[in-house]
Order: sequence, then C-alpha cells, then structure tokens
Amino acid sequence: MPGEELALPDRRRWLVIVAVIGVLVLLIGSVAYVAGDDGDDEGDDSATPAASTTTEPADVDGDDQPAPTDPTDPPPAEPVDPEEFLALVDELEAYVAEARELEWQSEVDVELLGDAEFEARLLEDFEEDAEEIADAELFYRALGLLTGERSLLDELRAIYSSGVLGFYDTETDELVVRGTSATPYVQQTIVHELVHAIDDQNFELFRPDYDDRKDEVSVGFGATVEGNARRVENQWMSEQPSEFRDEAAAEEQAFGDAIDLDAFPEILLFQIGAPYQLGEIFVGQLVGDGGERSVDAALTDPPDTSEQFLFPDRYLDREPRVDVPVPPAEGEVVDDFVVGALFLFGLFTTDGAPVNQTDAVRAIDGWGGDWAVVWTDGDLACVRADFVGDTDDDTGELEDALETWSDERGVGQVSRTDDGRVRLESCASSSGAVPPQV
Repeated sequence: MPGEELALPDRRRWLVIVAVIGVLVLLIGSVAYVAGDDGDDEGDDSATPAASTTTEPADVDGDDQPAPTDPTDPPPAEPVDPEEFLALVDELEAYVAEARELEWQSEVDVELLGDAEFEARLLEDFEEDAEEIADAELFYRALGLLTGERSLLDELRAIYSSGVLGFYDTETDELVVRGTSATPYVQQTIVHELVHAIDDQNFELFRPDYDDRKDEVSVGFGATVEGNARRVENQWMSEQPSEFRDEAAAEEQAFGDAIDLDAFPEILLFQIGAPYQLGEIFVGQLVGDGGERSVDAALTDPPDTSEQFLFPDRYLDREPRVDVPVPPAEGEVVDDFVVGALFLFGLFTTDGAPVNQTDAVRAIDGWGGDWAVVWTDGDLACVRADFVGDTDDDTGELEDALETWSDERGVGQVSRTDDGRVRLESCASSSGAVPPQV
C-alpha cells in the first residue's frame, strides 16, 4: 500500500520523475477512497502543437543477439521509424492540448533511449543530492522505517533505475522515455509526460523556491502536477481500442514483474506512488467542480498541506495548518519540517498496516498541524514530532493511532506535552543496527 514524499529532500527531483511504474500505483489503489470520487474531464479548445523529436534506438544488451523471452511476454516491438514517430508525437500533442484546453508555446523534444542510456540520464544528478538524501535517511532510521546497511540513496537509485519509464525535466524542458519503439505503453507514457510539458510551458513547473520551504507545498504541488498528468493519460487510454489497452497492460505487467518490490521499504513506495493515484482523485474533483481552469488555478496556487489534496474540500476552503512550534532537540540538529497527514497515513497503513484504515483515515481527517525535528547523538538518529488536531477529540484520535503504531512496531514513545500536543519520540542507530529506544 503506497504514496509520496515529505521528508525526502530536494523536492524538485520528485517533480521531474513523471512515470512511476504502474505496479507501484496499483499498490495504493486500496487507499484511493480517502479523497472521494473524481470528476468528469472537460475540454474543447485545441491548439496546433509544434514538435521536434529525437530518437536514439539502441541495442540495450550491447550486441545483436535477441534477449530470451518468456512465452507470455508481449511480442518484441519494431524499432521506431523517426518520421512515423514524429507524426505520432504531433498527434499526441494535439490530443493533450485539446484535453487541457491550452496552447503549446514552443517545440517539445521527445527522446527515446535504451535501458542503459536512459538510466544513466535519469540518475546523472543523483550524486548532487547525496548530502540532502543522507539527512533524510536519518529521519527514516530514527523511526525504524529503514534498517540494514543499504542507504536511502541506494534504495532510491534502485527504485528509480528499475521503476521509471520516463521523465520530463522541468528545469531543462527535456522529455526522455525509456524504450526504442513506440509501443502502446511507451505512447501512454508520452501522453503523461506531454501533459507536464504543456503545463510547464503555461505555468512554469520549475519552482526552486519550494525546495527551501519546510511546509508541504511541494507535496501538494507534486500531487497536482502528477495527478493531472495521470488524469489525461487515463482519459486518452480509455479512448483507445481494447487490443491497444491490452497490449499496454501486458507491457506494464512485464515491466513490473522484473522488479522485486519486497526489496524496498513500503513507506518509500507509498510516498512515490501517492501523487499519481491520490493526486488524480484530487484533480478529478477540481475538474468536476470547475473544469480545466480549476486545474490551472491549483497549479498556480497549489495545496500547501497534504491534507488539502487528500480531502479536496479543505483545499477549496484553504484550511490553514495549525502552527506548531519546533520541538526541542537534544543533539546536533539535522533538519526540522512538517510531517503532514499524507506521511502519517503511509506510516499507519504500510509495513504490516499496524493501524486499520478506518482509524487511519479518522486520524488524518482531524489532522491540524505538526512539526518534527531530527538530530544526531553519537551513533543515534533521533526524531521528536509534535502533533495537534483540529479539535481536542481530533488530537485524541491522532494520539490513539500513533500509540497503536508505536506499540505494534515496537518503535518510539508517545506522550502529551504540558500544553496538550501529542509527541512522538524515537531514536535508532544511524548505521542500521537494532536501536535502543529513548
């Protein structure tokens, strides 16, 4: 059961990746009801798109021998013809422009790469974020969400290199897809990414100012961006012939089957998947209420709490987060930030689901605000997070859910501060050893 980001740093990276494998999204299908029903799509004004495409068919294995295939695998696809691919992208761009009721402002470069080239391109700037990711790792280790010797950076590299089919880089305006043929699944991915491209051209999705904010605006923005792209992608897929959809599903299944999901912490899969599944529901409700222009408004002024996109009425009412002071630390402070309703929901419902979904939804429904601080003390990584609900009863429900999680997982301690905040405290070895608790 999975979703999004929060304490993961360098939020820009999470907006660049636009096509997490479908199997990750399927894992969070059971929590989709949190945000309610999605709305109908609207769109009639179209624009003439301009496209410039580059294709680089590659022999992924580095030789001319075909890779062995399973009898149930989809048939191998023919390498793309550049002229035919250009015409295809033109057609997909026209569809996206009509669906979004927006005009293309400039040409879009679409590049197909084989596995090796794609992964190198995808991960080329991961090292630049290594220090921030190492800081985020301490948060996960303090809560017992990441154990063992494999680092968070290693986990993210593995997830992204094996589980991403395409990305649109909002900083460089480059759109890159894993694949050397215009298969149904590749076309589906291109549609998703073209939505990012047209939104970027009209609303500038590169928001480096969000990187330094400690609230959840990047989470709300990511859910809006990804949910919108997934909405249009699924609308396009629903209009394709059944044989086309079946082929895309078979490709998706084959892609997912090659990944050992058990190798990754569930909470990471949850955080990565939530903007797609839950964001689509959020955007769908916006469209149902106010059409495409309501999506434009949300891209311009996105939710600044995860509660707002989990419960869209809170966004429409612009329900503010309750201000919670930064808790005191007892060592060298690494970071402090808002935890948020989305992360709590993932915490409660992944890794064995220590809190049943009804209680988890009830707890986050009443979330009012929080703040966490992470510090180190020798070999220990520690976190202290204070939470409040909208009402005293809501605070009590948060406390009950946190106590259930803590008791079931054998992690941390839950208490009340003198002024009534619910406090979660936990320490663990920063190197992956089994921790003593404070």
